[in-house]
Amino acid sequence: MNILLVLACLILGFALGYSGKLPQVIYNATSKITTGGLVLLLAAMGTQVGANNTVMSSLGTIGISALVIAIFTIALSLVFVKAFASVVSFEMSESNDRLEDAGDERSTTLLVLASVLVGILVGFFLVPDSLLGYVSLVTTYALAFLLFGFGMDIGRKKDVLQNTQSRLL
Repeated sequence: MNILLVLACLILGFALGYSGKLPQVIYNATSKITTGGLVLLLAAMGTQVGANNTVMSSLGTIGISALVIAIFTIALSLVFVKAFASVVSFEMSESNDRLEDAGDERSTTLLVLASVLVGILVGFFLVPDSLLGYVSLVTTYALAFLLFGFGMDIGRKKDVLQNTQSRLL
């Protein structure tokens, strides 16, 4: 993965979000950009998993381990998000508005799960080994797209940035 490309997209997204020079319709679409990047990323990763014969044949064996790792990852992510949110003092009303803009939370969760499952099925049944290099490229570009949207979203929230800076200094 080209880490410089991914970091450049994050920084570019932040700079564009912070500048405020783009049309408002683009700033309003940041949650859709981020969700689209996430869905594409997870579908590409699912495709890589589905195309990997070793992983697919070991799925029963690694299933319990993967479940435990997933539970701990989610739990630790929630702890870190809560800690980060207390530092930057996100307001619940802003979070609720963002969820409404992004659509129903359940439909987003189902979309994310479906993208992984469809990716696995596509990788298992449709993608020949000769195309796996392209799937890896899609994964990299999807991550870059996701972080671009995330950067724009963070950059446009100047009050959050100023509040964070004052708390850290």
